[in-house]
Amino acid sequence: MLLDIDLYGGQHLNLPRLISFPRLKILQLSEISVFRERNIQQLFSNCPVLEELCLKYCLLNHLNIISSTLKSLTFVSSLHMCMSDINIMIDAPNLISITVHDNIPQHLVVERFPSLVDADIHRMFTEPDVLIDVIPNFVKKLSNVKQLKLWDFIFEKLELADVLDTSFPTFNNLITLEVSFIKTQHVKSLFTFLRFSPNLESLVFGCVSCWDEVNEDALTLDVVPHCLLMHLKSIKFQDFEGQSKELDLVQLFLQNSRVLQTVIIEHSSVDSETRTKKDVEDLNKKIMEQLLMYKWASTECVINLSSSP
Repeated sequence: MLLDIDLYGGQHLNLPRLISFPRLKILQLSEISVFRERNIQQLFSNCPVLEELCLKYCLLNHLNIISSTLKSLTFVSSLHMCMSDINIMIDAPNLISITVHDNIPQHLVVERFPSLVDADIHRMFTEPDVLIDVIPNFVKKLSNVKQLKLWDFIFEKLELADVLDTSFPTFNNLITLEVSFIKTQHVKSLFTFLRFSPNLESLVFGCVSCWDEVNEDALTLDVVPHCLLMHLKSIKFQDFEGQSKELDLVQLFLQNSRVLQTVIIEHSSVDSETRTKKDVEDLNKKIMEQLLMYKWASTECVINLSSSP
């Protein structure tokens, strides 16, 4: 019996009327064009035990995913190819993992994911003409997630839609949050999001961009999120350049995170080929001098700095 199908290669999906994959668990479509609603719905409905679905670089004009067996769902540059006047529905109550590296269309209907463990939406975006609440409404459906990866664009949309102060759910299960990229002007929105993540234990920054213009209060806290007071134990800063705003952000966490145990700072790979061991040592010294200027909220916190060029 067929358990895994991987269809690839710039072709139209044109299935026979009588087709069945009673034991198929993994389906991946790559660079496939699906123009007939019957074809895509027929394919899904005849995979009664499907657990993993992955769509990469597909051209779709209809998508309706309703499955109680689906556990993993991935979209890569496929949703944005859908026609603008169609509805896309996702109803998968037992979904465990979802990845969306895609342009979200206007008409997207998503049910809740009560069993969700991890979600990666760090490349989710929308076109300028799409309503600002499309992404916030999607993010709300992820409120049961335990591990979440997102990026600056998400915080921008949450801020513009003004949902963080009005109708945002609490992410009680969220333990690990990874922010792949964020501008300092959206750090305020990040901290507001953290107020809805009371049990967060681990926070990772892929890159903090310090080149945008910000107000003086951009790196200040009006309200300290509960997770900083009670649960946040580990923070990692990747691609760290040692800019003053980066250091201000680290300091902000150090001054407000009462149970923080570890801060890991990994230097940027830019100029790594010409950087000497002494350069790294000098940078580490500069960083520590800056961070030791203020009192830390946690007496148990240890800072681990990159030790190699």
